[in-house]
Amino acid sequence: MSRHRDLAQRIWHALPVSARSRLLGLRVRRKRYVNRRALWTRRVMDASVSSSLSGLDHPRLDIVEISGTAHTSYPWRSHVNRAFPAHDVCQPFIGEPICDVITCEQVLEHVPDPVQAAKSMLGMLRPGGVAIVSVPFLLRVHPHPEDYWRFTPAGLREVLSTAGFEVSKVESWGNHGAVRANLSRWAPDRPWRSMTNNASTPVAVWAWAQRPIVDKSSDD
Repeated sequence: MSRHRDLAQRIWHALPVSARSRLLGLRVRRKRYVNRRALWTRRVMDASVSSSLSGLDHPRLDIVEISGTAHTSYPWRSHVNRAFPAHDVCQPFIGEPICDVITCEQVLEHVPDPVQAAKSMLGMLRPGGVAIVSVPFLLRVHPHPEDYWRFTPAGLREVLSTAGFEVSKVESWGNHGAVRANLSRWAPDRPWRSMTNNASTPVAVWAWAQRPIVDKSSDD
């Protein structure tokens, strides 16, 4: 094995610099392509979230994405990305609300206290503002930097409700094939992948919730 590795290294170093640069570029592009294709388990969820966001009056709304930039193409009045470690969503939010929409996609499994994180997001939202939160359930561990939790649809609803949100809808997608395909590696998309949903084996779970217009804790 070491003999083959030494030979490969000699061949590599014998190549012109321009050829090595092209090969490295192809390798990076291939890795990005495979990574994008590996997100097929989010296809139904992403379409559902995009459908909801596309119907909003973007120029009148401010959005905060927690550790994400997936929705920058919409003409928001303002867009802010609050990413770890510069921003720790588990820290209580102090100050006046700053946004009308907040997205937190595939983040809560990586925080030590998801209820506190949800409370922090609630504080960022103006009354009546909308939060879209997505999490995994039957998906392999992926530390980034840590991986603490998995959520059933009922579990995600409970986290958001406990934090003070009014949860309007929770959805999920998954099937036995998607679970098996990602047990040992991030499986790329293939034409034969079934997109049929089986509610007993959710891979992705997502919810829509609102900050109440009237604070539940306030006196009547």
